[in-house]
Amino acid sequence: IGSYRTIYTSDISGGCVMRDTAPLFVNGIVASVELDTTYGCAPLAVNPVANITKDLHIGVDLTSYTYHWTVSPASGASIDDPQSASPRIVLSEDLDYTITLEITNASGCSYLVDSEPILVGVRAGFNFSDPIICFGDSLRINDRSYNGVSSIKWEITPKLSTKIIRKSSNRYAAKINVPGRYSLKQVVTNNAKCYDSVSRPFEMIQVIADFVANDTFLQCAPVFAEFQSSSISADTLLWDFGDGKIFKTTASTAGTIYKKNSGWTDGYDIKLIAKNNEECYDTLLKEDYVVVAGPLPLFEMENFLGCEPLDVKFTNKSKDATLSYMNYNDGSPLDSS
Repeated sequence: IGSYRTIYTSDISGGCVMRDTAPLFVNGIVASVELDTTYGCAPLAVNPVANITKDLHIGVDLTSYTYHWTVSPASGASIDDPQSASPRIVLSEDLDYTITLEITNASGCSYLVDSEPILVGVRAGFNFSDPIICFGDSLRINDRSYNGVSSIKWEITPKLSTKIIRKSSNRYAAKINVPGRYSLKQVVTNNAKCYDSVSRPFEMIQVIADFVANDTFLQCAPVFAEFQSSSISADTLLWDFGDGKIFKTTASTAGTIYKKNSGWTDGYDIKLIAKNNEECYDTLLKEDYVVVAGPLPLFEMENFLGCEPLDVKFTNKSKDATLSYMNYNDGSPLDSS
């Protein structure tokens, strides 16, 4: 759109050059749509106005315009006078609307332009930081509602006594103490004039570690001990048999060979860590759980550093033994004294 000048040049090779000019006009019109509101509850009245930013109609002295207003989607939309410069439009459904204007100037040039979106009704929306949580963790909720929301209400189904606490302007948290599958519903309103709601599922998983030994009183190492897991919601089991060996398995049974006695009163501490694929876990420790009855050889030495001849004193500290033998590794007979 604008005024231009055309230049025509002709020449004869090696001869005269002729140049001529003539005016050129490109008529047209450019406009935008101004709105008095872009959101609210239904029925929402909107009064659009055409804002003409450029208009050229060379050759036509009269300045005049024709208007044609439409709304998309058409459902729930009514226009008082689609050909007026500023019609009154009523939007009666909770939808995202766009008003379109086709404007034509006196020279017959047309321009098509859309308004910014008009959102009728409030919009509920949220997501979870993680829809699967472990026992003891908080359900973290990110509020994504918009469009004039004045208040938010939360509902959990099946119903729990849990309170949903607001942590910041758009973040909430809830402590779920009962494992299971739930649905969280958000209900939003704009000053009780219009409402919207949305629901999303979540799950709380509680892993419980539990086990028993087939026999907790064994005699004389080396001896085999077998364990049976009755853990709940566990995919992987990590066993610590108390003898320095760690065993990882997905099976419910596990076992180990104890190569040393524990004595008649003390036992091996057994620890089981049960974990699921969502990284939820539980730990169970049973102290002195498996007794491997039998003598525990132990001795102490005094004066074991010096020049020869060296008189070393040995003290027998063995437990649960009726008879002990000392082997000095010097070729002397075994000492049972």
